[in-house]
Amino acid sequence: ILIAPPHNTWINYNPFFRARVSDAGGDDVRAKFGVDGYGEFWGGWVASGNISESSAQAIADGTYNWRALTQDEHGGTGPWSGYWTLRKDTIDPTVTSFTVDGHTSDFTVINDASFTINWTVSDSGGSNLSQVEVWRKTDGGAWAKVHTEGASGSSSSGSWANSVSCGHTYQYGFHVFDGAGNMGLEPSTITATNDCCTSHAYYQCYNDDVYWYDSCDNREELKQNCQATCFPGVLGNGCESGTYQCPAGSDICIGLQPCSPPQY
Repeated sequence: ILIAPPHNTWINYNPFFRARVSDAGGDDVRAKFGVDGYGEFWGGWVASGNISESSAQAIADGTYNWRALTQDEHGGTGPWSGYWTLRKDTIDPTVTSFTVDGHTSDFTVINDASFTINWTVSDSGGSNLSQVEVWRKTDGGAWAKVHTEGASGSSSSGSWANSVSCGHTYQYGFHVFDGAGNMGLEPSTITATNDCCTSHAYYQCYNDDVYWYDSCDNREELKQNCQATCFPGVLGNGCESGTYQCPAGSDICIGLQPCSPPQY
């Protein structure tokens, strides 16, 4: 009875061949294995009814038919068994493209809610693609698998959006597997720094009104009826104290720094 390597299943190692052998007279027995396109070789001697195993066989990648027969200790042999199919692939699949938000190297953004991971993978070993994985490390911590999906054929592309928060650094890696269990890795990991918006990053003066914005261009605050037209003026009418300098001849003052910062 043939035992291993498994029938019609892709492997990525030098296989040991195994078969359960027996003798009606109770003699010790061994298996003789025959692999088409490779050769014949013996398994070890065992008591009748046990498994005879060969040494590891350095068979080249490819597809083979193999079988076995039984020999007893007196040289008598039984008939060949039926064939099983061996498939071997030791070539790692390839990550041909891997980006995070379109970047192939480290980058910094402000207040993003998600990063989109895109990939293209391929396999040339014959067992075809089986699975891809996205891995992530947050703020220098441990790597964790955050996404898995199936893949098929000799090439495949895909994308996945990963929800994130500002104020953190995310490092991404990518793994691809083929049908034999071989693994390919990303060309290099990609680190995305996701900064938060900075409060009161700049202001704009429109006549007597002052608009405060954060670093993401969100309007945070409006101070009305402030003396901030195009001359040095002291803020009043409910505005915090401070002096704004506007350029001569302009009615709108954009992105200026206060001469004396207001107390917000």
